[in-house]
Amino acid sequence: CPNHASHLDAPTVRFALPAHLRDRSAIAAAADFWFQGNPAGSLVALLLGALPFARTSDVRASLDHVANMVNDGWSVMIFPEGTRARDGQLGPMRNGIGLLATSLHVPVVPVHIDGTWAILPPGQTLPTIRGRRPVRVRFGQPLVIDPSMGIQAATESIGQAIAALAADASSARG
Repeated sequence: CPNHASHLDAPTVRFALPAHLRDRSAIAAAADFWFQGNPAGSLVALLLGALPFARTSDVRASLDHVANMVNDGWSVMIFPEGTRARDGQLGPMRNGIGLLATSLHVPVVPVHIDGTWAILPPGQTLPTIRGRRPVRVRFGQPLVIDPSMGIQAATESIGQAIAALAADASSARG
């Protein structure tokens, strides 16, 4: 569960994973952006192992698809904010991640990505190298979510873990 600031986030996290994890991982990508009329959707699916994830309608089917993949032994990267941050800061978490976390009984790994927003923020088509800083990926300790926790509490717990990694990144830069 990484934060989401740029279209560079998914490939950045995939690159940071060891090969044995990368080979059995998929990325939940916004169906409305990547797969509905976007010719790049097939390329994203092929190169990154992206799968369409509905953010506004038929979300339940997308959650079920992710659950089936996890049950088949796949790791699925989900951006719990649901969209890229307009200002590069961590946004509010959507409850779909809490629902998955409380129902799948698998560890959730919080991830913080730092530096991709400066290279390719939302609204920009081409990356920039002017004034950018290094890109860093921090993996937190896996969270074991108690199913009795409740969806909202699970969502908040995951968001807090990502925020703690962001704070660590900020103090390390400071």
